[in-house]
Amino acid sequence: MAVRSSIGNLSAFTLVELVAGLALFAIVMTIILSTLLPQASRSVNPIIQVRTVELAQSLLDEMAGKAFDEQSDRGGGRYRCDEDADGSGVLEADEICTVKANLGCDAGETSRDQFDDVDDYRCLDGLNAVQALDTTERPMSAEDKAFYQGFVLGISVDYEGAGAAPTDRSAYKRVRLTVSPPGGQTMVFGSIKGNY
Repeated sequence: MAVRSSIGNLSAFTLVELVAGLALFAIVMTIILSTLLPQASRSVNPIIQVRTVELAQSLLDEMAGKAFDEQSDRGGGRYRCDEDADGSGVLEADEICTVKANLGCDAGETSRDQFDDVDDYRCLDGLNAVQALDTTERPMSAEDKAFYQGFVLGISVDYEGAGAAPTDRSAYKRVRLTVSPPGGQTMVFGSIKGNY
């Protein structure tokens, strides 16, 4: 009996077709990845922006609760600095608002726990957010430290509308808070504190 071999109609890919298929696959994957990977890095930006805004809002709220000036009455706000509290007709040294040249930390005020008026926050200018926020009375958790590591604060507090002389004052202080997140866009926030 004779053995017959019947292979029939088998179809297969040639080497050229395999190479062409791999090249097409590589081109398609390059296009897909080049559109998806930049999206992944952009998805982090909103998270950083939210943290930046939360940090700024927290500090501005805290500052809003502080006195206008070192010479302000902290016992209910009955008297303002630059007012004649004792009715003598003459402003005494303890009734005069701090002059522009002396704004900033007062003696012994080295952390936020000791700040009692809005211009004390100038001492946080240029600090890392963790250095500024992690205090003895209000320690930060390890998770919060990790969130805010690398954020840099810029804080200026000056009299609004006062003249250029270092002794000039006004009834308003302008707070400018700049928060620079790591690798992100710097954001600037502001508020006005009135002498009331």
